Amino acid sequence: MNALFSDHCVRVQPVRQWTRKNGRKSLRARTDPEKTGIVVTHEVQTAFRNAVRLWYLKQDRLPLTKVYELMLGKYFNNGYMEVDGALTPIIKPVGERPTLRQFRYWVNKEIDAQRKLKERFGTRRYNLSHRPVLGTSSHRAAGPGQYYQIDAMIADVYLVHRVNREWCIGKPVVYVVLDVFSHLIAGLYVGLEGPSWLGAMMALENACSDKVEYCARHGITISPDEWPAHHLPEHITADRGEMLGKKPENFIKTLWVDVENLPPFRPDWKGFIERQFKTFNEDFIHWLAGAVTERNLERGKRHWSEDALYDLEEFEQLLIHEVLIYNNYRELTNFQRDRNMIADDVPPVPIHLWNWGRSRGYGHLRSIERDVLRLNLLPMETVTVSEKGIPFHGRYYSCDTAIRDNWFVRDGKTRKVQIHYDPRVVDKIFLRLDGGRAYEECTLVDIYSRYRGLRDEEAFDLICYENGVKRAIHDDYGIQSQAFLHAKIEQLEAEAKKKREGRSTQKANRAEMRTHRQEERMLKREEEKWTDLASTAPKRNKVVEFPLNNRSSEAPDYTDLIGDILGLNEDDEK
Repeated sequence: MNALFSDHCVRVQPVRQWTRKNGRKSLRARTDPEKTGIVVTHEVQTAFRNAVRLWYLKQDRLPLTKVYELMLGKYFNNGYMEVDGALTPIIKPVGERPTLRQFRYWVNKEIDAQRKLKERFGTRRYNLSHRPVLGTSSHRAAGPGQYYQIDAMIADVYLVHRVNREWCIGKPVVYVVLDVFSHLIAGLYVGLEGPSWLGAMMALENACSDKVEYCARHGITISPDEWPAHHLPEHITADRGEMLGKKPENFIKTLWVDVENLPPFRPDWKGFIERQFKTFNEDFIHWLAGAVTERNLERGKRHWSEDALYDLEEFEQLLIHEVLIYNNYRELTNFQRDRNMIADDVPPVPIHLWNWGRSRGYGHLRSIERDVLRLNLLPMETVTVSEKGIPFHGRYYSCDTAIRDNWFVRDGKTRKVQIHYDPRVVDKIFLRLDGGRAYEECTLVDIYSRYRGLRDEEAFDLICYENGVKRAIHDDYGIQSQAFLHAKIEQLEAEAKKKREGRSTQKANRAEMRTHRQEERMLKREEEKWTDLASTAPKRNKVVEFPLNNRSSEAPDYTDLIGDILGLNEDDEK
């Protein structure tokens, strides 16, 4: 029985209660033994734990000294007293309450540092600023083009209008596409779009296009070796913004590019491109005229926009030069080379790392035709063809295929097609063919020519304006005119009923109806005949008779028949 009890029952260990305070005595305790302090018993620890839960592990981030004071007032008091109408706790004297040192020791010992930081700063701030950093995203990429990162920033510089340089247009948007393996900048976009899909679309198009042609458009001459990136990547890391939704679907599915959208508030997962933006600002943006160099403008200081000097084209030229310098000459100080790089003595410069990775066959870079790339970057919609054309946003389009295959004929069939559109211009849409590998241009139908040259938003505003004007006209005049029409109908109806009083309403005979109709027609003709035609018609001196050689002599004469049909013979008889 005792053995069975010992094998299947748990012995409860008695809780150890300390009877004296541990640790070295304080100076106060050595001078006054009665103020040694209390022992941190389980009851005291419960008060500590409640105080930490109530006031310390909160995002208010109260200091530990303030939490200690609140704890003493709640758990270590000798009652309450009223002071100026406020119920104030009477704190226990020294020697009967725990010290701040005891409280701090217990908090640091019992509360996990990770939990403390997450509770006080939040999970987002912890992941961004306090989490362990044991590696970099460079280890994910096995070669050039395997992983790209894309992001946008609002450049800290004010620009002027290229036509009238006295007009300030604000700050430009800069998109950068960066290769994770080599840290080479593969794509660039400078403009006023976004941050939005339009800006990201332009940056991705630039990343996959020839850079020699791109630089030549801006008056810069380079060789292909100075900026060799013109390929599609395997993966793209982006924020939860431009690359979400339906707009990038064709880019992902048709071109086989995997897009990784980061969790919210995690820019540290693409730290390379975030650091690149800081490099742009430090290297040249903050040194330009009109640059924003401080977060807050001091009172009385000249605003940065008043010093704006460069237009959008000039700023893009400067940024291209900065990118070329970075790609070809900037040494990456924190880049960790692997053993193969060290063995081949590859300098930690983006262009050398890119070329070394390509020479080793690392990565899977793919080239693609510009038209196919642009088609799959443009947003896509599915529309239903009607007899008016291919509808899109209140406008109608047509193309050769639709006309040749009779798409606009009302044959009772429903035909749905996929089209791509460029929001920056409404003159054309693109009919998607061969699964995105080909396309056909569709142009606006002529009756919608007033929309040519507009952006999609401008055309939409015009449609809304026209509908508003029509609605206003109907509200102001249409309803009133309809009211007048209804009143006129009632008036004439009453007069007609008065004229018909006392007459039979039996069904009319068809023969009589024809007779009455003929009489009414003759009266109407008499009213409408042109009596002044003979006096106003131009006179002819000679009548030319048409030859009758081609008419058969035996052909019947239909003159009388035509006269009977037109009623001319009857007028002659009269």
